[in-house]
Amino acid sequence: MFGTIVIGVEGRPQDAEALALARQLGGPLAKLIAAHVATTGGGSAMAGTPEVAGGLLAEAEVIVKTFAASERGVEAIATSAPTVAEGLHHIASGADADLLVLGASHHRLVGRFRSGEALCQIVRRAPCPVAICGAGHHAGGKLEQIVVGYDGSDLAEAAVGLAVELGGRDAAQVMAVEAIEPAMPLAVLPGATATGTLPDDHARVNADLDRLTARFGLHGVVQVGHAGPVLSEAARTADLLVAGYHDSGLLERLIRRSTSHALVREHRTPVLLIPPLAA
Repeated sequence: MFGTIVIGVEGRPQDAEALALARQLGGPLAKLIAAHVATTGGGSAMAGTPEVAGGLLAEAEVIVKTFAASERGVEAIATSAPTVAEGLHHIASGADADLLVLGASHHRLVGRFRSGEALCQIVRRAPCPVAICGAGHHAGGKLEQIVVGYDGSDLAEAAVGLAVELGGRDAAQVMAVEAIEPAMPLAVLPGATATGTLPDDHARVNADLDRLTARFGLHGVVQVGHAGPVLSEAARTADLLVAGYHDSGLLERLIRRSTSHALVREHRTPVLLIPPLAA
């Protein structure tokens, strides 16, 4: 499933959490590669000079080799690139990686991994699924409960398939959650329910989940509300949240809006995203 895993490291304590998640998702036979990107796209006129770029790359090599030396069975790769997204894409593609893992949030990482746009760029460019540690989460042992977000898209179908595969490997319970979002004020929705949704929405979503249940044997849940809070609450006690990513879809909204703080910054549950290039 995840034979080769690239782990983005920063020389921080949170790197250990990323490694633990990589080992949990990959299992004992996975090839683990610690990676650090020296960014050369700074605003300074000196940022792109060979001297500065060489110094940044040397520093990156020290960071990643120090981490790899302290962990058995972990390889090390450092590179320089204008952005973290470009560097990680280059490393993951070159390693033919099956998974990219990023560490938990930290105030020093906001400009690199954790800001909404930076994270969107990393996921959008990733050639493989991207797993992001939950804040303070300590992965260990087998997965017991997996929540997968569903919105009817092809990427959501891929997310369900991956969640079911992981669940089957670890004998974990898999629950699919789809949110019905009120799109307009109640007063302008003829036939709307008390929650501001239309009966057709409920019929469509229930049909989606009935089909998934019949195909995969998983448990399906429909919740009324905005996707971010719905998924955040559903995955609050889960070991993993899986969802597809596309620019105009569910996960783009989760990352760009304030709900991203619940799922990617403050939420303890790791998030596994399936980008378009990995579907």
